[in-house]
Amino acid sequence: TILYVIVGIGIFALAFLMIEKKNMKYIGKIAVAIQNISEGDLNTQIEVVGDNEFSAMASNLNRMEADIRKLMDKERESERTKNELITNVAHDLRTPLTSIIGYLELLSKGYAGSQESAQLFIDRALEKTNHIRRLTDDLFTFEENCRTLPLDTYDGQELLRQVISNITNFLTSNRFRLEYTSFVSQPFRMRANVTLLMRLIDNICSNIAKHGAPEKPVVLTVSAAEGYLVLEERNAILRKTVKTAAADSGYGLAICEDVMGAMGGSISHRTQGSLFSVTLRFPILPQQEV
Repeated sequence: TILYVIVGIGIFALAFLMIEKKNMKYIGKIAVAIQNISEGDLNTQIEVVGDNEFSAMASNLNRMEADIRKLMDKERESERTKNELITNVAHDLRTPLTSIIGYLELLSKGYAGSQESAQLFIDRALEKTNHIRRLTDDLFTFEENCRTLPLDTYDGQELLRQVISNITNFLTSNRFRLEYTSFVSQPFRMRANVTLLMRLIDNICSNIAKHGAPEKPVVLTVSAAEGYLVLEERNAILRKTVKTAAADSGYGLAICEDVMGAMGGSISHRTQGSLFSVTLRFPILPQQEV
């Protein structure tokens, strides 16, 4: 009997040591993973083995690593967006600022020639100065609005009619012709902020007026796809601005991206040959939320 007890104890001790050895090896893997994460390797994953405290620790570490990676990716994207906005604002400010410097240099060197010419230079310099002030004021006002203005629920078809009406009036007053086609016939509802939405439309129309070729029609199509209302605008670009249209519109397009983001949508744009296109995607409320 004593022999059986001794053998039993031996077997138990051996099994215990084997289990502990396995656990120690697993703990070693977890320790290595923690070290890698602390050194910035966010692609470290620990195999979750078993169902105990150590496997729970491994699972939590994997989740923590994924959360850290998402936060860092979001921070990088935020930094990229901020840098792009700064670049776009600097670009849009440079053009009127260069004009102001030019007018002031002409005045300082006495090239105006007459009082009337001098006054004309002064008026144009003031006009460009006011343009710069509007750009900076719009930037701060817009950023504040995106954070504070609420989204309301609207009849999508009615809101769409208002948007198309505003676009038509703007383009007509600037000698452009609109070709509009809608493939959306069913009623729908969507969430939006009218102030931000009209600011978005104003920026897009201003871009058309600045770079578009009036002799070519502005083509606007509306459709619904995968739970989104899709507006696609295409217009021909003036030959002299084909190479600079997208860059010169950077500030306005950056604001459009922020507006669409605030309303849960997205915007994409591209220049292909002599055509510029913008695609807006607005989320449509699911039927149960209507």
